[in-house]
Amino acid sequence: MTAVSQIMKQPDCVTYSADARGECFRLLVEMAPDAILLYDARNDQILTANRAAERLFGYPRDEILKWRPEHFYAPEQPDHRPVAETFAEHVRKALDGEEAVFERLIRTDTVSDRLCETTMVRLSSEAPLLRLSYVDVTARLAADRNLAERAILLATEHELSPDGILIVDENARILSFNKRFVEMMQVPQALIDSGDDNKMLAWILDRLVDSEGFQARTRYYYEHHAESGGDLMTLKNGRVIDRRTAPMRTAANRYLGRVWFHRDITDKIRSKEQLERSNRALRTLSRGNHVVVHARSETELVRDMCRTIVEAGGYRMAWVGSVANDPLKSISASAVAGEGGGFLDRVPISWSDEPGNIHPCGIAVRTGEPQVLQNFADDPNLAPLCALAKEYDFASCAALPLKIGSQVSAVLAIYAREPNAFDAAALELLQELADDLSYGITVLREREKIAAADRRWRNGLEGMIAAISRAVEMRDPYTFGHQNRVAKLAAAIGRELGMNDDEIHGLFLAGVMHDVGKITIPAEILNKPGKLSKLEMKMIEEHAEAGYGIVKDVDFPWPIAQMVRQHHERLNGSGYPQGLKGDAILPQAKILAVADVVDAMMSHRPYRPTLGIDAALAEIEGHKGELFDPAAVDACITLFRKKSFNFDGPTKAAS
Repeated sequence: MTAVSQIMKQPDCVTYSADARGECFRLLVEMAPDAILLYDARNDQILTANRAAERLFGYPRDEILKWRPEHFYAPEQPDHRPVAETFAEHVRKALDGEEAVFERLIRTDTVSDRLCETTMVRLSSEAPLLRLSYVDVTARLAADRNLAERAILLATEHELSPDGILIVDENARILSFNKRFVEMMQVPQALIDSGDDNKMLAWILDRLVDSEGFQARTRYYYEHHAESGGDLMTLKNGRVIDRRTAPMRTAANRYLGRVWFHRDITDKIRSKEQLERSNRALRTLSRGNHVVVHARSETELVRDMCRTIVEAGGYRMAWVGSVANDPLKSISASAVAGEGGGFLDRVPISWSDEPGNIHPCGIAVRTGEPQVLQNFADDPNLAPLCALAKEYDFASCAALPLKIGSQVSAVLAIYAREPNAFDAAALELLQELADDLSYGITVLREREKIAAADRRWRNGLEGMIAAISRAVEMRDPYTFGHQNRVAKLAAAIGRELGMNDDEIHGLFLAGVMHDVGKITIPAEILNKPGKLSKLEMKMIEEHAEAGYGIVKDVDFPWPIAQMVRQHHERLNGSGYPQGLKGDAILPQAKILAVADVVDAMMSHRPYRPTLGIDAALAEIEGHKGELFDPAAVDACITLFRKKSFNFDGPTKAAS
């Protein structure tokens, strides 16, 4: 017994009556999922219909039997042919013993028209009975259409993608690639037509700078199906490709192969590099301008400029060369910074126009235009320099002429480790830096000329002041050296009080000139050994005003005339010539007053011997705050008692 017979507990062979078999067949038709009609072609009449037909057409069975089959076809068909005509063709075909299969829109009573596949088969050769079965293919057709549309969309996206796409199967055989991939890899049409994977791979490898690395990375992804990732490919034509890959898998996670995406990022990289070069040059320009503003000498300027170019710009070396008009027309370095100064010792640089002299610095001097060498290795004319440049890690350089006035008198040279470091934008900024450097040198040279003239003027003026002072003192041998000593002590007191060098210098000159008015007093009065009369004393006191009159029209940068006029004024107003009090007296004049009294009491006079330093200090200390400025008195006492001040040595303010 079969397994089924055992289950049913029936013998293997069972016979069924004709009625039983007929009933089984009827049930088979009735329960079929497809709509089925039994059609009598001779009488053009539907004999029966199953349940699925009721569901499809939306009519009860007795209604269906009232209609001819054409009734259920929609009048508007996709091929626009009359329904009766096409239906008759299929009936004839079925009656001839063939299976007639066709798709037509079915008109239903419940929903919109449905597209059905009708299969028409003759059931008996003796009678023209046909079985019409209907399968609703509306959903399938929509799915097929959607699938086709998606395929078209994917194919369009595949071809229009800005990325080069390569698809391989699980065995790494090429399935497809798009037009962009072909363009990117410059694949010839003949190779595409051949369909040879090995030749395609060989072609791609030949385009790469690092073919071995490419193969190793590719092999890794083929061996690790689950991983996604990417790398960069550099082509021999200089293009850079960002390559990305991801596995293709079914819903059941079966590995189908890989998709490789290739995006040309060369322009992006070059834009980034250009921005970095511009930022680098701009940073150098900014820091370089700071150097120009704060430099105090030409030597300091070119030295700090070269250092800043290397430190702020990250360049390998920078140097400034001075142009000589010697027979060799040489260019000698006046400042160098960076790692490569030895390069200049081994490469004589000239601006002569001798054949073969093509160093960028020489050309920049000759033409007055900036010169750029983007890659030492690319210029066959610089073969002798190429090995040396490589030794010092130089790849590119820029030479920028420095024009002082209308002449190129120097050149700024900048060297970089990487090739193509000086594009147009960077060069424009660096030329601006060179122009600023030229301006800075010009200003410093002009400033030095002015300073030299100022020194000559000051030296002449101070020499004249000293001569006048000596002339005054020659008329009064007892006070010889008094003005210089007062000047030196006043300068020392000013320094003790925290005055700056310029203020001290003005105070010193005022001290040298403070008694210049005595030149108007008769010598016999100045040298009189006895006590002076009131009239004679009045004449002596007029020397301060007279000195002011002599000096007032001289354009000093300090108020020397007022200092001379006020050096005998006292805080309580008891002084002369104006009887000024307190803050009405210049601070410098208060210092001169203290220094004048101290030196006068320490010096011999015709009418008395020297009183000494202790008496002099006691005098000013005893009248501190009454006659003399307290701060000046304290500073003077500190100089003598704690710092051992003396009048020996030079009598300059800087002493």
